[in-house]
Amino acid sequence: MWSDQPSGADERLSDVDRALVHALQVDPRAPWARIAQVLGIDAATVARRWGALVESRNAWLTVACDVPVESRALALVLVPGVPSDAEIEVWCSDASTLTADRTSRGVLLLVHDRTLDALAGRVAALVGTGHTLEFVVDTHLEHERPLDVLGPAQVRALTPPPFDPTDRGRPPRDDTVHDTVLLLTEDVRMSLGAIAQRLDVSDATARRLVERLLGLGLVRLGCDVAAPVLGQRREVVLRLATFDDALAAVVLADPAVSRVVRSVGPAAATVHVRLESLAHLPDVESAWPGARVVDRWTVTAPLKRDGRRLAPDGRVAPVPS
Repeated sequence: MWSDQPSGADERLSDVDRALVHALQVDPRAPWARIAQVLGIDAATVARRWGALVESRNAWLTVACDVPVESRALALVLVPGVPSDAEIEVWCSDASTLTADRTSRGVLLLVHDRTLDALAGRVAALVGTGHTLEFVVDTHLEHERPLDVLGPAQVRALTPPPFDPTDRGRPPRDDTVHDTVLLLTEDVRMSLGAIAQRLDVSDATARRLVERLLGLGLVRLGCDVAAPVLGQRREVVLRLATFDDALAAVVLADPAVSRVVRSVGPAAATVHVRLESLAHLPDVESAWPGARVVDRWTVTAPLKRDGRRLAPDGRVAPVPS
């Protein structure tokens, strides 16, 4: 039985809201009726509770053109010291900045571009001199770590049917992809009928277009949630000297871990952990056999996550009117 107490801005998510977020992480476009059936509540309640989560800015849907890490260049960039608010605004407003955090060592950015050379030039133009740059080997980001609330049968009931890899046909035109991403950014759950009308195509064409964009990995949809309402009010960045397969398996299975970035630099991996209290950090580190932590930075304010600006309290920032 779900706990049905509403989730306020300063409270933890209720059981039913956590289940709803997990359901939308499985399929952000799942009909309310299907989610309601899986959760065992009525569709009106699902829609109402999601509206309350959005209104409080504790949860939000995301959309991005997803470029696999093997076909793009990523870099961790640390700008030491205390940059000005104006500088941070420029960095976070740039579309190449995927994540940003103000830490006890400075502002840590994850930036992307198409090639290493282009990325190095972009970072230099964006933050100037005095920064450190480490090219990324691979990442495990927030959107790859859904909440562990629903059971396997519930997840299967919500998972969209697999995309037929033989149904590739002609790739969608760049302008069509761009226009569709804009529509989904406006409303991830926009109906196929509305998408068809806005693109001036048939409903069947709109359905095929959305299915192919998602199936081919050209567009990624997700559902994110503010860390404080999950009881994670503190975040620490740990720099690990080594990161072999055995250690990686343990770290990635730790529910406190929200982000892992392996890079070429003084540290083999940069790991973000979210905690109820900084006092719990020794327990996390002791659970990682063989881990050698060479540096620790406390996150003093999240700035951007998975392409979305965050408010200082960890909720998604209000959309400017």
